[in-house]
Order: sequence, then structure tokens, then C-alpha cells
Amino acid sequence: MRTLRWRDVSEDVRKTEECVRTGKPHYRDTATNVAWRPNRTDALVMVQSARSGTWGLPKGKFEPVDNRLVLSCALRELWEETRLDSTAAESVRYIGSTYTWVSQSGHQDHGLQRGKRLHFVEVRFFPGPLPSISVGDGVTAVRWVTSWEEFLSLPMHAARRAHWLAALRAVDINWARPRSHNKQRW
Repeated sequence: MRTLRWRDVSEDVRKTEECVRTGKPHYRDTATNVAWRPNRTDALVMVQSARSGTWGLPKGKFEPVDNRLVLSCALRELWEETRLDSTAAESVRYIGSTYTWVSQSGHQDHGLQRGKRLHFVEVRFFPGPLPSISVGDGVTAVRWVTSWEEFLSLPMHAARRAHWLAALRAVDINWARPRSHNKQRW
């Protein structure tokens, strides 16, 4: 049996009631980092979630300290999860956003789903030695990934893998495609 922790759901309830009234779903914004370092073998930062055990890009929800600024949230989450200092980055830029659907935990009534808007931010580090990373908040492991084979071998949700692949296409990561996946659309 799953134990639910108490949290203030008044904002979720208000948004759910608004969704019922208007018929439109509400979205929760998150910022996702594509933190990488170009070199002969491009390297990408991946984290393993402490909650689900799956791998993904460093990401997180907006907090009041972020003032609804995507870059602020992305860089804060990058530091919290990997202890990677973004001041050593060559460039930081907003890539774009996409939507995904998640089930509404705790709101089974009305059969509504909640949308999640993923904002992608590229954090590109200078070529050269890999910056040091370490396990931060909410993750159990952190690593630099240097090939498609390594990326595809990590356990992650299929829908998230599709979002991560789309984000990787938007930056200049230059990994050779694995032979077994040549027919897949990258």
C-alpha cells in the first residue's frame, strides 16, 4: 500500500475546480536542463531519480524564489541535483517547451488529467575536462553520458525518452547513431 504524505493541495484543488468549470486542463511548469560539454566525445549530464529509479535530465518545478523565470529555475535545479556550477558554463540558452500529460494524483474525480509543460534550457560547458558533478537533492546517481548507446541503455520512461531525444536534437551533440537504431527517427 502506498502512503501519501500530506501537502498543501489548495492550489491544485483550485486549479482542478477551474478546469471543471472551464473544461480546460491546467499545466504545471517544469524546467529541464540539457547540460553538456562539447569535445571529441560530447558528454551529457544524466541523473537517476531517487523516487522512481529512472534516469533523465536534471529538472524540477518552479519555486517562489525563481519568480517564474525559466533560466533561474533550470540553473537552480542543475545545482541542486548535480552540484554543477553554471558559472563555469560557456553559454546558457532557452531551447523551447513541449507539453505532456500526467495523471492527477489525488484528484480522481471528474476524470481530469493535468498537463505538464517542460521548458528546455541548454547549459553548454567549455570544451576540455569534464566539470565535476556529485549527487545532490532528489537523485541517487549522477553521470556523464558520452554516446547514444550509453544514453539508450539507461532505464527511463518511454515518453520522457522521446522528450529528451527531442531536446538533444535541438543542441549540437554529435554522437554517432547506433547501428541497431538507424531506422529510428532522431
